Amino acid sequence: MTFDSRSRFARGNAAYAAIAAALLLYYGFGFPMKGISDSALYNLAVDVATWTMRIGGIGMAIVVLGSLIGRPEALLADAVLSGLIGLSFVLTGAVRFFWGNTQGLLFLIFGLMFLSAARTCWRVYRGAIYDDFGFRSQAAPPPEARPVHPASIHPEVLPKENEPPPPEGYLAALAREKKEPGKAEYE
Repeated sequence: MTFDSRSRFARGNAAYAAIAAALLLYYGFGFPMKGISDSALYNLAVDVATWTMRIGGIGMAIVVLGSLIGRPEALLADAVLSGLIGLSFVLTGAVRFFWGNTQGLLFLIFGLMFLSAARTCWRVYRGAIYDDFGFRSQAAPPPEARPVHPASIHPEVLPKENEPPPPEGYLAALAREKKEPGKAEYE
């Protein structure tokens, strides 16, 4: 994958990174969560999730700026940042879900989505997307030869090309033919 195509993919990634940045910043700063459980681990998971949204949102906003100017490194930064956010969400979501908080399930789902986004950005950055979808720079091999179509078989009793038609007509000439008509076999 060339620099230009990665740059084009980086610019195309800006909208998705902007959505992630906006949501992370909105929920990280607009609705800060505080753990009120007796468990220190649960409260730590809530705090880590809140700070992940805040720091991750700022990081994704920087990725958006890099993507808008077409820097391929923004894809790499998005891959790393999305991976870290996804890992944090999966771990904190598992802790919260274990303690009976249904928001933990949402964090697990969003964590998996961020991990998937990280994988996609990494593959685009590395150029593997062309190999996966079969886009190659080399020419395709020529198609295999196909057998003769039955309509192209020319009976011997009919006149050759540039000869006059039979005086009794084509059907009468074909009726005089004694041997079996030719066959085209397909394998």
